Amino acid sequence: VRILTTTFVVLGVVFVLQQWPEVHDVGSHLMRRLKQTLAVK
Repeated sequence: VRILTTTFVVLGVVFVLQQWPEVHDVGSHLMRRLKQTLAVK
C-alpha cells in the first residue's frame, strides 16, 4: 500500500510540474536563493 501511495504522489508531482512550468521556475528560484544564503554563512 505504501509503495502504491508513493507512486501516486510522484506521478501527481510530475503531472503538476508539467501543467504549470511557473511552479518549477519558482522552485528553482527558491533553491538558488537557499544556496546563496548557505554560501554566505
